Amino acid sequence: MAKQTPRKAPPKKRRSGGNSRLLWLSISLVVSAIWLWRSRSNEAPTAFNAQLIEELKQAEHPDQAPEDANQVITLSQRDYKARIKQERRSAKQAMAMRAFGLRPLTDDDQGSWQFNVTLVSHGSRCMKGDFDILLQEQKLSEERLNFRLSLESLDNGRVLAAHNFDPNELIQGVTHQFKVKSNKKPTNLALFICSSLAATGACQDSNAIPITELEAKQLTAITSDQPYETKSRIFAFHFLTSHEGRLFAFATKSRLDSFFAEMDRAFRSLHGESYRSNLSPKLKTWVQTTGSLPPSIRPASMSIELPRMNPDCGRARP
Repeated sequence: MAKQTPRKAPPKKRRSGGNSRLLWLSISLVVSAIWLWRSRSNEAPTAFNAQLIEELKQAEHPDQAPEDANQVITLSQRDYKARIKQERRSAKQAMAMRAFGLRPLTDDDQGSWQFNVTLVSHGSRCMKGDFDILLQEQKLSEERLNFRLSLESLDNGRVLAAHNFDPNELIQGVTHQFKVKSNKKPTNLALFICSSLAATGACQDSNAIPITELEAKQLTAITSDQPYETKSRIFAFHFLTSHEGRLFAFATKSRLDSFFAEMDRAFRSLHGESYRSNLSPKLKTWVQTTGSLPPSIRPASMSIELPRMNPDCGRARP
C-alpha cells in the first residue's frame, strides 16, 4: 500500500491593507511636522526659546562669557581695589594731619565753609599777656588804630572776611561767624588778629615782631619822653588748610625749624609729591613771632585765647 504524501498548507496571503494604512499614517505625521516647523520658524522666539538659544551658544563656546558679565566682574574688581587704595591713603593722611596738629574744623556745606571764631581773655597769670600788649598799643597810639580779626588767603593774599572789634570787648568775649566760599583743591588760609592804621586791608602785610620786643618798646615809651612809633602789627596768627573740601585748623605749640620742614613734607603726602608751597617760611615767622597759644577746636567752632595779667597779682592777701 502506497504512502500518502501530506499536503502543504497554502501560503497565507499578506494583508496589504494594514501596511498601507500604517505607511500613510507615517507620511501624514511627517508632513504635518514639516508644515508645523515651517509655520513656526517665522515666528519671533519666545523668552524661553531666546534663553535656550543663548545657553546653547554658551555650550558651544564655553570660553566666551557674555560681555555684560565681563564688564560687571571688571568694574567690581576695579571699584574694590580703588576703595582699598583710598582707605589706606585716608588713614595715612589722617595720621599725618594728627601728627602735625591739624584738627578738622568744618566740612564743605553747599559750596561754603562756615564756622564761628571766639576771642576770649582770661586773667589767670601774673605777667603781661597778649591782651595787655594789645590794649597798651591802643593807649599809646596817637593815631586811630583799627583792631581786626581777619580771615585771609595765603595763596593769593586776599582778605576773605574780616571783623573789627574793640580790645575792651575781649574781657566779655567776641564771637564772629565766618562764611566763605569753599574749595575742593588744596587751600591755605590764616586767621590774623592785627592792628591797622587803615580801615581795611590785609593783616598779613602788617609788621610782625616778637611780643616781648613789642612789650619793651611800649615800656620805653611809657618811662621816657620818646614818642611811640605806631605801626600796623600782627598780634596773633592761626593757620588753616583744606584737603578734599574739609577745612582743618593748625593747633600745635611746636616752633622748631625742623617741625616746619617735616610739615612741608607732610603736605606733599597729603596733596601729592608734585605739590609745592612756600608756606613754611611764612608759617615759621608768624608762629615764632606771635607765640600764639593753640586754639581750641570743636566742630564748626574755634576759640582763641588772649592771655592777660590777673589784676590781683601782687596784692597782699588779708
